[in-house]
This record gives sequence, structure tokens and C-alpha cells, in this order.
Amino acid sequence: MMLRRAIANSLTANYDNSASRALLTSRDLVAAIVGRPTRRRGRAPGRLQEGYISRNHDGRPYSATTSKSAPPPLSSKSEEKTPLGGVRHWFIPDNYLLRSMGLAALTATALTGAYTGLRQAKVEEAQRERARQDAGSSYGTADIGGPFTLTNVSTGRRFTEGDLRGKFALVYFGFTTCPDVCPAELEKMRLALNALEKKRGIGAADITPVFITVDPERDTAKAIRDYLKPFHPRLVGLTGTRAQVDAVSKAYKVYAKRTSDEDNNYLVDHSIIMYLMSPEGTFLDFYGKHVSEAELEDSIAAGMDEWRERRAKAVRKNA
Repeated sequence: MMLRRAIANSLTANYDNSASRALLTSRDLVAAIVGRPTRRRGRAPGRLQEGYISRNHDGRPYSATTSKSAPPPLSSKSEEKTPLGGVRHWFIPDNYLLRSMGLAALTATALTGAYTGLRQAKVEEAQRERARQDAGSSYGTADIGGPFTLTNVSTGRRFTEGDLRGKFALVYFGFTTCPDVCPAELEKMRLALNALEKKRGIGAADITPVFITVDPERDTAKAIRDYLKPFHPRLVGLTGTRAQVDAVSKAYKVYAKRTSDEDNNYLVDHSIIMYLMSPEGTFLDFYGKHVSEAELEDSIAAGMDEWRERRAKAVRKNA
């Protein structure tokens, strides 16, 4: 009822009573309701056309049949009274426009970050699938891993691939002066291993976590021991000579390169991957940095179950 009364009042106030009055179109009716002028298509801008409803700065309506030029645009602070009795700003305030632009920029940034993360996850999934395809029809036999000789930083003794046989192994390559990525990945490993033991009963008898340095020049045995203490008590730290580290990196298809030629002030650009190896030393799966601890936990458990099932089938087949 109030809306119809407002429309009637607006039409009465703005409609010319002369004999040359023109019928209002639907666009004019909308203009009457919202209190905002509209232009007809195909006419020159800045001219008032027949049936056009507008108001002057003092609130008096222009004639509906006049053809003189429209008044100059109102400033961003100009106001007019609407047929419903409210006050309408003709233009959007500048601060509102700036807020809208800022929101749009933040939205674009967020969408870009989400797209980049999704794209990286798809790349890692494609790499994982390619590794499985390279393995042939038998899952877990890709050409990743192999013989190596390193030193256990906790015992000072020689450590080879044979020391990992009989258990699953979760292997990660990094360095102790890594500022952010390595600590984040090792923390993710810790959370996943703790969840596996607590929820699924997968513990020390089933899987061995391994850290192999890619920076043996700076990563002494003591430095690695101190570095690994906060992460997991069963984490095995390994180091060796430059030739030994390069050999094991090549066997696991790990990229590692110093970022500068300075003697002691440099970073190491390296692959950010964890490898799940079977009790026979064969490759099962790998996980990039975009895999969460929950996904890591589920994938490790699934990989272990699948390997055991395949192993059991092979034993039954050969029996």
C-alpha cells in the first residue's frame, strides 16, 4: 500500500497537466520509483526526452516534455529526496569506491593463491601418477631408491639401505639451516607418525622415519642430532661425504643445489619430497609439501595396506 501511494504521489508531482502530456513508459515508472533519471536509447546524451522525469537541485520537477539540456551532474555530496521520503546520493562516495576496489584486490589475490596451490597439487599428483606408470604393472617398483652408504649421526656407525629392510621407511632430504620448509615438513612427518601410532597402531615395529642431509659440509653429526630432537624420537639422521650424499640423492631422484658460492652463508635449493619405501626397499609413494598431515597419514596407511595385500597375493600365488 505504501509503495503504491508513493508511486501515485510521484506521478502526480512529475506529470505535466498540459494537453501534450506523454504516456509514461516502464523505464519512466522505474525512474519515478527510485528517484533516478534514465535516458532513452538512440538519443543524444545530455538531452531530456519526452516522458523523462527528473528533478532540479531545489527539488522542483523538470517538465516531462521539455527538450532543453539536462542540468550539470551533481557532486558526490549532492542529495535528493526520493518519492518514498528518503535521501538518495546521486553518485557513490569516493571512500566506498576505494573500499570496493580494495576488496576486489584482496579477492583477486586470494583466488590467485588458491589457483597456484591447486595447480601445484595437480602437478604433484601428475608426478606421482607418472612414477607409478614408470613402475609398470607392479605398483611400488619405480626406479627410486637403491644402494647407498652413509653414517648414522646417533651411533656414528655406517648405515646402508640394508638397515632399512624389514620395515617401511619414510625418507626426507633436507638441511639443518633450512629457514622454513624443512621444519614444516618434519613437523608434518611428526604429526602423521604420531597419528598412525595412536589411531592405527603403526609404530616403531612398522615404519622408520629417516632424515638425509643435502648439506654435509655444514651439517655435522651434532648439528643434525640437535636439529632433529624436537621432531620425533625415532627419526634417524644420516650424513656422509659429499660424494656419498650426491650418490644417495641421485638414487632417490632428489635435486639439491647451493644458491650461492659463499663459504658458509648460503641456502640449498632442493626437492621437497617424502618417499615411502617398502620393507624390500622398493618405492611405494611420494608426498610433496602441499600434502597435509592428515592426507599424509591416510596415504601412508593405504600404501602399507596395499603393499601387504599385494605381498600376500604373491605368496599365495607362488605357494
